[in-house]
Amino acid sequence: MVLVVVLVAIALLSLAGYTFAQLMFAEREAATAHSRAVQARASVDSGAAWIEHQLAQTGPTSGSTQGATAMPAGGLYDNPTLFRGVLVSDDDDDRSRARFSVLAPRAQYGAVSGVRFGLEDESGRLNLNTLLLLDPVPSSSSGSSTGGSSAGGSSSGGSSSSGGSGSLSSSSASSGPNPNPNPNGQAALMNLPGMTIEIADAILDWLDADDDPRANGCERSYYSGLSPAYAPKNGPFSSVEELLLVRGVTPQWLFGADADRNGYLDAQESASGMAFSGSLQTGAFQPSSGQSSGGQSSGGTSSASGASGSSSSGSSSSGGSTSSSPISLPQGAMNQGWSAYLTVYSQESNLRPDGQLKVNLNQTDLSLLQQQVSTVLGADVATFVVAFRQGQPQAASQSSQASSSASGVSLDMTKPGTTQFASPADLIGVQVQVTSQASTTAGSAVLASPFPADPTAMAGYASRLFDNLTIVPTASVPGRINPSQASLPVLMGIPGMDSQTATLIQQAQQTTSSTAGSNRNYSSWLYAEGIVPLNTYQKIAPYLTGVGRVFRSQIVGHFDRGGPVARAEVIIDATHAVPRVLLWRELGHLGRGYPPGILSPGGSTVR
Repeated sequence: MVLVVVLVAIALLSLAGYTFAQLMFAEREAATAHSRAVQARASVDSGAAWIEHQLAQTGPTSGSTQGATAMPAGGLYDNPTLFRGVLVSDDDDDRSRARFSVLAPRAQYGAVSGVRFGLEDESGRLNLNTLLLLDPVPSSSSGSSTGGSSAGGSSSGGSSSSGGSGSLSSSSASSGPNPNPNPNGQAALMNLPGMTIEIADAILDWLDADDDPRANGCERSYYSGLSPAYAPKNGPFSSVEELLLVRGVTPQWLFGADADRNGYLDAQESASGMAFSGSLQTGAFQPSSGQSSGGQSSGGTSSASGASGSSSSGSSSSGGSTSSSPISLPQGAMNQGWSAYLTVYSQESNLRPDGQLKVNLNQTDLSLLQQQVSTVLGADVATFVVAFRQGQPQAASQSSQASSSASGVSLDMTKPGTTQFASPADLIGVQVQVTSQASTTAGSAVLASPFPADPTAMAGYASRLFDNLTIVPTASVPGRINPSQASLPVLMGIPGMDSQTATLIQQAQQTTSSTAGSNRNYSSWLYAEGIVPLNTYQKIAPYLTGVGRVFRSQIVGHFDRGGPVARAEVIIDATHAVPRVLLWRELGHLGRGYPPGILSPGGSTVR
């Protein structure tokens, strides 16, 4: 009997010991899993700091020669050496070797062809908060005859430059009898796949400062009748997600089919009914390299079937037929949603290579203008700039008059500057007739621009022209478009753009990193490379930038084998010497997103 009691006691003690060991083992596993999750999340933080470091190295004047020399080898657009599988914490056990990767979609016109390891320039997107500035405002000064844009047109390129989502005070009110104010803003929105005129007008009504609805829009009277009721912003958007408050905008339209934000459709996403046409869930998922195929739209019927259940956005609008976007996705491309084309953060630096403000060509004090231009570009350029402001410039190709340089010419500085620049590009290939201060009218001369209309010569002066001169008097400019990274719907939203020109630009886009210091750092590459003629470039130049300084990326913290994954979408503003995070959006709840082999096959060098 005693033996039985002893055996039972031993069994109970063994069971208790085993249970305790199992509990401790489970606690250890939980603690290890938690610490690895924390380590993966910390790796994302390291990725953000790494991006900020790289952007700080290039400096806010990265479009300039000074910034180009500091650009890391391979650039920031697609650089696996710099952004793929960067080692954060080394370990003999590959399950504990932590890394981060920085990814962005490689896409053209909504057709995602894989992922790349680099940053996305926010200036490749349409800035919602500059939509009301896309139309010229009335001006008492005469417009430049060279670029085809008035002074008012130049202000639309970014005169509201008090931040990425700054004040929209200039000419944004839609009061008056015009039933369709801001037609260029409406046209820009209508180029988004699946957009309707009712939603476009509702977005513009949300932005403008008045309570007068547009022909197809809505204002306070509509939103106050909802349950719960709320009022329209009547001001700039704080985020793209704020569009969900606008009448007719739904999550399906805004975010598309890619629910886990990894740039391709899995079977579940494809079956959800949110894809426009076909799907991309089949085939090997690999990062692409080289030239993207980038489907071209035939401008056919927009089969927005994926979001048709929620696309009755115009149904709550005033009567009349619904007009929808003429642009449709290419066959087989997934619906990325409007958020892939929109931003509120895009900005570019407006500083010279020495960190000082660029010279404002449209300032009223011509004597100061001449002095400032002379300091950075020399006396001859300064004289021609003032002559441009005082005279009536015309394209040299349209004039039969003999011209000479501005060297030695003395101008009458009491004469006002009646001509405004639409952009510094107006100086290219023009001439102006002037009367020297010591001469009579009979002694007038025709001055030739120091920036000739010769594409081969542009490589020698593009940096001097665009790194030093501006039409905006502030340190940064929001909203201008980078044609090197903009999709076709965004390109088509540029005032003065036609479909043929937009298609040519899209076909000339490079999907690999361009050489640091090349003409691609300036929007003038469109003319220098023969993509568009000079008069077309000067017409669209006020709305273009060469290099934006706000970047978006997705950072993934991961391990070499197995383990948890952390993901975040980050937008970083590098218009200042010290970059800062504008947006941090956690994506870990959406899953790991990418196969392990994509993130760090074979590992990478310790950094």
